[in-house]
Amino acid sequence: MLNEQPADNTHVHLLTEKQVCERIALSRVSLWKLRRLGLFPEPVATPLRCRRWRSTDINTWMNSLPEGQS
Repeated sequence: MLNEQPADNTHVHLLTEKQVCERIALSRVSLWKLRRLGLFPEPVATPLRCRRWRSTDINTWMNSLPEGQS
């Protein structure tokens, strides 16, 4: 169901491309290069055909980076 909360009560926010770029401190071009290489989480499609990233996916990706790269 769309409105279910994750079991650990983590709030999931859907982030725009601009918000993701600001959060990871990379340009839009770098974001899409990482995505094309399969090194970055895929966005999800919303009912209005917008692409958004789950905040939890971005946090998991950032936490998986080696020390000194996040």
